[in-house]
Amino acid sequence: MCTVCGADPQSGRALCSDCAHRLDNPPGFCIEHIAWTEDPPSSSGAVLVDQWGRPHFLRDKTVVGRAPFTGIAVLERSISRQHAELYRDGDNWHVRDLDSHNGTLVADAPAEPSTALESDSIITFGDVAFYFLARPEPIPVGDIEIATAVKPVRRNEHTEAKTSTTLRLAAPPGNVGGIAELDGVAVRLSPIQFELITVLAERICAEADQSILVRGFVRSAELIEMLPWDTPDPVANNVKQLVRRVRTAMESAGFLDVIESRHRFGYRLRLMPQNTVDSEDN
Repeated sequence: MCTVCGADPQSGRALCSDCAHRLDNPPGFCIEHIAWTEDPPSSSGAVLVDQWGRPHFLRDKTVVGRAPFTGIAVLERSISRQHAELYRDGDNWHVRDLDSHNGTLVADAPAEPSTALESDSIITFGDVAFYFLARPEPIPVGDIEIATAVKPVRRNEHTEAKTSTTLRLAAPPGNVGGIAELDGVAVRLSPIQFELITVLAERICAEADQSILVRGFVRSAELIEMLPWDTPDPVANNVKQLVRRVRTAMESAGFLDVIESRHRFGYRLRLMPQNTVDSEDN
């Protein structure tokens, strides 16, 4: 279901083609150019939704800009360091431009000095547009039960200490990505990044009774078929780039490298279900 209008987005995407087309962002602008620095979820029930359908939760006062410590950092040259501020006044939301170089628009009208916001309106900061959605209740986050007790296993290190750790995957409704949490450390992932981790987790749990040497691998060809790609003709190199982005996101949040790659086998999580007994470990 489309995050904004509720229509069928098709191909596993978070936004339908009409809603995505209305956010006409600069060429080359990519998903990594938006860094969300607030802890989810927000009690305000309001979000900015980017062109990939990801919700960026708003506090009662949130700054958008290029500076790395703003509430929502947008790394694009048309965005000022402190570009605009979104804030709640009672039940109403407003946006205030912070003397940015390229201005802030609400439905193509300048937000000067402050403009009231209606849900589903489009806000454009410089050249980058978002949907503003306000809801009476916070967007819920529901657990996806994949594996709750795992032991880290690295390639060629199958006899290392089996220290118990916890992997948790959770996602709000609407196919907008999700959160992966490992021993209390959380990282927010885009829809396709979250789907990759979910597929790998499901596969390794489904094959928990197989040998530790081969269990849990998913080939590139399978991932090409299973994941909600934005590109019309994904190839193996797209899978490599996706895995690299997920590893970077997780390592930046303090995770260990949780994705193993093996030639001719594919990819798998380096997290094995703890309740299995492997003859290789005896």
